Amino acid sequence: FSRQSNTVTVDFRRIEDELKRRDPTVKTVMICYQFRGLRDGVLRFAWAQLRSMYYMATSRVCIIDAYWPTVSLLHHKEELTVIQIWHSIGKIKQSGYQTLDRTSGRSAALARAVRMHRNYDYVIAGGPAWNPYYCASFDIGEEKLRNYGLPRLDEVLEGSEGAAHLPEQYPELQGKTIVLYGPTYR
Repeated sequence: FSRQSNTVTVDFRRIEDELKRRDPTVKTVMICYQFRGLRDGVLRFAWAQLRSMYYMATSRVCIIDAYWPTVSLLHHKEELTVIQIWHSIGKIKQSGYQTLDRTSGRSAALARAVRMHRNYDYVIAGGPAWNPYYCASFDIGEEKLRNYGLPRLDEVLEGSEGAAHLPEQYPELQGKTIVLYGPTYR
């Protein structure tokens, strides 16, 4: 389930491709709905939540990339494993429980009411240097973290030839170290 996009994300597509490569009989269902507020389709978002309830009740694994209300609010069968892959490859900015009752964050009362980031069995994180920040953001212990990185990182690493033509386009970069700072993929 994704609230990051109305279409299937690169991370979800790559996970699905790998699952099907390993077991062609595996069935995947993706529900993607980017809810932006009351004027942006409350009924469609409610329908996405209802559908997700059905699939959580009938699935063995649920993967999410952001807070998903039915995952955190409802009690699940023990056989369901919930994996949070988050939507950033690292923890550059504070989020979740790190920002409660701050201007850029949620209220602590609301976070408790909606059980923000609860019911996760695992959280996929980047390198271990970010572990304390993931733990603080999700209010979890380090035993739930898995330092695998996001699937889209494979795409970045596989496509590394993209920088090869930069010195041709920008001669002033010749012989210099090029550093790309990309805080998000949006």
